[in-house]
Amino acid sequence: MKIKSAAFVLLFTTSIQLAFSQNKNLVALLDKAFDFANCKAIEVSLNKDCNCDEYPDTEKIKDAIGKNNPKTLSLFIEIARKKDKFKNQNLSNQTLLTIPDSLFSNASKKGILKEFVDKRDPKIISKLKSDITGGLRKMLQAQVNDQASSETLQPADSLKMKLDELTITVKKLSSTILVYNYVSYILILIIMTTIVLSIVKKKRNKLKKKQTYPDNNIQHVPTEEKVNLLQSQVEGQEKRIRVLTEELENNNNLCELLREKFNQHLEQNTLNEKNIQIDIVSNLASTPNKDSGKSKNSEVFYLSWPNKDGGNFDSASATTSYKEGATIFKFHKLGSEKSEFEIDDSPETIQRAFQYPDLIEIVCEPINGFNHTTNKITTTTKGTAELQGKKWVVIKKAKIRYES
Repeated sequence: MKIKSAAFVLLFTTSIQLAFSQNKNLVALLDKAFDFANCKAIEVSLNKDCNCDEYPDTEKIKDAIGKNNPKTLSLFIEIARKKDKFKNQNLSNQTLLTIPDSLFSNASKKGILKEFVDKRDPKIISKLKSDITGGLRKMLQAQVNDQASSETLQPADSLKMKLDELTITVKKLSSTILVYNYVSYILILIIMTTIVLSIVKKKRNKLKKKQTYPDNNIQHVPTEEKVNLLQSQVEGQEKRIRVLTEELENNNNLCELLREKFNQHLEQNTLNEKNIQIDIVSNLASTPNKDSGKSKNSEVFYLSWPNKDGGNFDSASATTSYKEGATIFKFHKLGSEKSEFEIDDSPETIQRAFQYPDLIEIVCEPINGFNHTTNKITTTTKGTAELQGKKWVVIKKAKIRYES
């Protein structure tokens, strides 16, 4: 019965593994399908062949875009984000074929995708959706053919191997159960032996006590010795009580002495604190306010994008306050010709920075890579700029981190 149960558990586990493997294959197909759709859209955006029929992965598509096409890169990131919506659905081959309509239909257009579709002739968008659907059908058919060939390849031998593996597993389980039975029998035997020995030992101790003090002699045990012993013990305890009482009185006297010294010390400290407070007040009254001039030297100004010909900014375009739609960098003056700078952390600025990451990296050094889940840019180390003529020239790039 135990062997049959073990075999049933093994078969049930195998079926679960097969179901998990099938779902894992569908997730892999979803990634490949979105990469193909993204590749075809990039071909239309750049108007060049990106070898999409070879089903390139994400990194190869990004290499085809390059760093000089920020809008195409934003389109690539937007399409990649749509993948998460499909992962939350029940995946199937039919679900994958709905990707073109979901990306480029009128009902789903917004943001970068809306701008991409609106700028192109409807015939081009229709052909793009048709090409993506054809490529997806071809990919799914290839997957079906691979599964069919693997299932029809020597089915008898494959079934025989699975049966052999199941037989070996059942034999191992039966041998393990047999070993457990032997161990259980040995443990039961040891426990019973221990119980018997303990019972025999208790009976022997009782017999020894009866032999040492017979029942008929218990009443004749001398009581005078016991009385003397108890009296001596009482006297000893009385002496101990007297000693403890004397120690308690000595401790009380010591506590009173310590309390008096503590009060004297507390009064002296209170007097010293008052004198210190008087000295501090007098020193503050005679010391000039050093911070009054510091705030005057501190100056903040804002600038937009850096010049593409090098790491510098036009000083003439600086503003003393944040300007929506223009401000990208925030500068802190360290002197008349030197300042520190960082990316302004307002949400509107960060959103604009995502559209042109190549311009950001002219004056900033990222410590990690930019990906489609990035939604925040944090300045970890401020950069340094120096005023040379009418330009703020970057001496040291700021370090930034892309966060999700």
